[in-house]
Amino acid sequence: MLVTHENPDGDALGSILALKLALDQLGKDSVMYLYGDAPLPAEYSFMPLAELRRRLPDDWRDRVLIAVDCANESRIGPAEEPLVGSPLVLDIEHAFRPDQSDRSERLVDWRGPARRLRGAWC
Repeated sequence: MLVTHENPDGDALGSILALKLALDQLGKDSVMYLYGDAPLPAEYSFMPLAELRRRLPDDWRDRVLIAVDCANESRIGPAEEPLVGSPLVLDIEHAFRPDQSDRSERLVDWRGPARRLRGAWC
């Protein structure tokens, strides 16, 4: 399950779409999910996002969660279910924030109920 932050910008939508297209090319079953009902910004209407779901898929507990462009966990929405219930969480973040400098050093975070892999591209 691919997620990005609520009220997405071009980085978020481009990242989730690029990952979806790459996984499709590899023959992987993936679902794009975006929390909330806020409309997507009109300037990104050219992006093929018809498959973007606004509700969690029924099988979300069986899916690996890959978060893109989410500087912190709260940005994917208020519900913690996907973070706690997913068997594995992968966070791909391109932005470096001084208050989260440990993200660039820790590739695997075993804290919490779910195994989480973290990576930062600075």
